[in-house]
Amino acid sequence: MVSAADPVRRLSFVHQWSILGLLTVLLLVFITPPFQVPDEPQHFFRAYQLSEGKLLAEVRGATAGGMLPSSLQELSHHFLGTSALHTDRPVRPTPLGETFAQFARPLDVEKREFIVFTGAAAYGPLAYAPQVLGLKIGTLSDASVLATFYLSRIINGLCTLALLAWALWLMPWGRELAAFAALLPMATYLYASGSPDAMIIASAYLYTALVFNRMATDTWSHRDSALAFGCALTICMTKPVYVPLFLFGFVQILSTRRRLYILMSQGGILLATGVVTLAWGMYAAKAIIPVPDGISIAGQIQKILHDPFQYLLTLGRSLLWREFYYKQIVGTLGWLSFELPKLTYWLPAVAVVLALGGEKHSTSRQNIVFVAMTLSIIGVCVALVLTALYVSWTPVGAVVIEGVQGRYFLPLLPLGLLTVLHACGRHVLWRQSIVQAGMLGLIALEAGTALYIVATKYSVLGS
Repeated sequence: MVSAADPVRRLSFVHQWSILGLLTVLLLVFITPPFQVPDEPQHFFRAYQLSEGKLLAEVRGATAGGMLPSSLQELSHHFLGTSALHTDRPVRPTPLGETFAQFARPLDVEKREFIVFTGAAAYGPLAYAPQVLGLKIGTLSDASVLATFYLSRIINGLCTLALLAWALWLMPWGRELAAFAALLPMATYLYASGSPDAMIIASAYLYTALVFNRMATDTWSHRDSALAFGCALTICMTKPVYVPLFLFGFVQILSTRRRLYILMSQGGILLATGVVTLAWGMYAAKAIIPVPDGISIAGQIQKILHDPFQYLLTLGRSLLWREFYYKQIVGTLGWLSFELPKLTYWLPAVAVVLALGGEKHSTSRQNIVFVAMTLSIIGVCVALVLTALYVSWTPVGAVVIEGVQGRYFLPLLPLGLLTVLHACGRHVLWRQSIVQAGMLGLIALEAGTALYIVATKYSVLGS
């Protein structure tokens, strides 16, 4: 039986987590120099195009982009020193005083040029909704281009944290560990940027929490289906490799008598998501252009079909870099250009041990089936992420997949962590209040370390 104090304790924990998250993200918004988050220039340009009501990028030769205010490109070039989409991004001292001097640069919506953002040209609009709102506010208020940029970052971070807090409130167990994972340095670095990855991660947490919650209460409503569908579209219209994640709703048939209703509702969500994602893909297909020179999507697909066993070996080789991916999941910041102190990469293990000692779950045969189903879903998503990069980023016949980054696995983290906790036996070592206090302390330590390292690396307070 759930005690009357549990909702109060849960609300208190989510509030405290939200304060930590808000402080971390808002500080990172300003401590992280503009465009020092992976692919942020392209996302900034794509979001601005969407803010003007233009859904599809314009293709010119082997590039895709749009006619946008020249000040956007000028601001990016000022901080990066180049307009190239893909090149080395060295860590350069960027004191706040020098950054804030750019507040004097006007947006000037009349002066325009064709700006390339090929890598983000085909991304769907929903994951950019917060950035679009920020850019629209900046444009309508005649703010400077830098102020408009910061507005897009701030609103993206606020919306992301709001969805994550909702997800934590819904979680029937594993809330503390999920809270820690949601504020890993790599994740907060993305939340404090203009990247659509922020909303993708938050939507994955919200969907996962919703399904777990409804499994625990044996309920599912039409409103739940609408919320799940919204999460699915936000994720899949931008990165369709995560479509299999929405098979997770079907696991409810293991713990309910309403199997037919669950099959119909979850099937409807999956079908509608697939149809809309496919329709968007066909609409935006002409803007999908392989970014690296010499890449052949058709040639790579033909290679896979001709020798699927060799491709499976390539997948296996690419997954051997476990430490590399792990460090990027926890936090390799800048343009993946600097790591954090070693302690940062050990703290997640401490968080897992702390969470395992505070959970109450019994093992059963049903759990074995449940774990097998969820791990299969995660495995398929990982394979699709790697396959997408193999086809669009890797030379034909290469023995290792190029371009894989640990941050691509962050949307799968809540399902993986909650599955582990769900499968654990009944081993309660300490009270939930101890788990919550300890987890908030670990979150604060991770956040403080990341903030200090970012501020130091970029010399934001001056040399």
